[in-house]
Amino acid sequence: MAISSVSGSGYSILSLQSRLQKFQADQLARAQASTRNDFSHKVGAERRVGSQWAALRPNIDKAVGHLEDLIARVEVIKDYVRKLADLENRARTGTASQIAEYVVDFDDTLRKLNQAANATSQQPNLIGGTFANDYSYINDITGGQGSFPYADLSSNYTIVDSGGNTWAKSTSTDRIVINGTWIEDGSNDSMFVQYDSTGAATGKSAVITQDLQLDSISGNTIAFTQISTSDSYAGAKLSTTGLNILDSWAYAGLATSAGRSRAATAIATALTTVNAKIDSYQSALARAEFDRGFSDVYAAGTNGRISVLNQQQLLAQQENSQAAVRTNEATAFAINRNAGLRASYMALLRTGAPGTYLNIQT
Repeated sequence: MAISSVSGSGYSILSLQSRLQKFQADQLARAQASTRNDFSHKVGAERRVGSQWAALRPNIDKAVGHLEDLIARVEVIKDYVRKLADLENRARTGTASQIAEYVVDFDDTLRKLNQAANATSQQPNLIGGTFANDYSYINDITGGQGSFPYADLSSNYTIVDSGGNTWAKSTSTDRIVINGTWIEDGSNDSMFVQYDSTGAATGKSAVITQDLQLDSISGNTIAFTQISTSDSYAGAKLSTTGLNILDSWAYAGLATSAGRSRAATAIATALTTVNAKIDSYQSALARAEFDRGFSDVYAAGTNGRISVLNQQQLLAQQENSQAAVRTNEATAFAINRNAGLRASYMALLRTGAPGTYLNIQT
C-alpha cells in the first residue's frame, strides 16, 4: 500500500491542531476540576447547615414542653381565681353561717393557688413567688433566641407593724404550738408568724383562718388584732406580691360590703393578669412550635437541596464540555482558513496561556 504524501503546510496544520487539542483538553480538565471543587464546597456547606438546624431540635422541644406545662399550670391558677370570685359573689347574699363556710373555702382556695404557683416540679418555675430568670432557647443557627418571661402568679403579703416586726406566712414545715394547741403548718401557709428585724421568729404567730381580725384598712395602712391574745396592731404597713389577693380576714371575713368590694377588685385584677399571662405564654408556644417546624423543614430539606446542587454540577460540567467542543471546532476551522491566525496560535503555544507554561517543541 502506498503512503500518501503530506505537504509541509498540511503537516503544520495537523501538528498545530494536535497541540491545540491537548491544550484545550487540559483547559477543560481544569475547568471541570474547578466546577467539582466549587460544588463540593456548596454541598459541604449545605450539609453543615442542615446538621446545625437539626441540632436545635432538642432544645426547642424542651421549650415547647415547658410552655405546654406552664400554660396548664396557669389554667389551674385561673380556675382558683374564678373560684375566689364565685365565693365573694355568693357571700354578698349569704347568711352569716354560709359566709363562715365561704370564708374557710376562700382561704383554702388561696392556699391551693399558692401551692400550684410555687410547685417545684417544673424547673425553672416561672410563675412562683421566688424570682427566676426568663426562659430562653436557641432557635436559629446564627444564635438567635426565643424567650418567655417570669411572672409571679402566687399571691402573698407581709405586714410590718409599728414595732418594726414583720408578719408573714410561715414557710416552715414544723408543727408549732399556739395557746397550747399543736398546729400543723406544712405547705398550706396556715400560719401568720411575726419576725424581728433580723428575720428571727419572735414566738408570736396566729392561725390565719381563726385568729386574725381586721380593724381598719386604708391604702397600704392596716390595723388588726390577734384574737387569741387581744394584741392590737395599729398603723401597720401592708405589702403584697404576685396576684395581690389577701386572705379573707383582710377583707373583713367577706362579711361587709366594703370588704367584699375590695376582694372583688383584687380578684378581678388578678384574673386580668392571669388571662394576659396565658395569652403571652400561648404566643410564646406558637413561636416555639414555628421554630421547631422551621428547623425540621430546613433539616429535612437538606437532601433535596444537595440533589439540586448535584444536578446543577452535572449541567455545569456538560456546559464546560460543550463549550470546549465548540471552541475546538471553531479553532480548527479558523486555522484551516487563516495563516495569520495559525502564526498567532503557534506563538501562544510557545509561551503558554496566562498562568500556564507549555513546553512545546516546534
